[in-house]
Amino acid sequence: MQTFSFKALVFLTIGISIHARAFHCPTEPSTQMEMNDCAAQGYEKVNKELNKVYADYRKRLSNTQKLILKDTQLAWIKYRDLACEFESSGAEGGSVRPMVRNYCLAGKARVRLNELEQLASCEEQSEECPAGK
Repeated sequence: MQTFSFKALVFLTIGISIHARAFHCPTEPSTQMEMNDCAAQGYEKVNKELNKVYADYRKRLSNTQKLILKDTQLAWIKYRDLACEFESSGAEGGSVRPMVRNYCLAGKARVRLNELEQLASCEEQSEECPAGK
């Protein structure tokens, strides 16, 4: 009986994973599940863009600057995760919580993306601009 339950869980997990990748956000989501999926997609999109800008910018830095940026990014990730955990805690146990958390994650990622884009667009090295174009 346990084997059947484990297999059912595996197939359910695979089915959910395939659904998450294949889901396309409707113009106006009508169910909480669709809203949650749309919020997750929004976060994934901005996070992917953030990771690309981070990687591209990092290539232009000295080894010391790369280490500092890495430490900064890891600290930011910890802050982002804890802040969004707190900000979504009011919806704890509710079906809306994934949406609230993903909106928070996406918002924080957009702010960080903007910060990195500003750093990456500096014309010259100065105290305010660690690495020029």
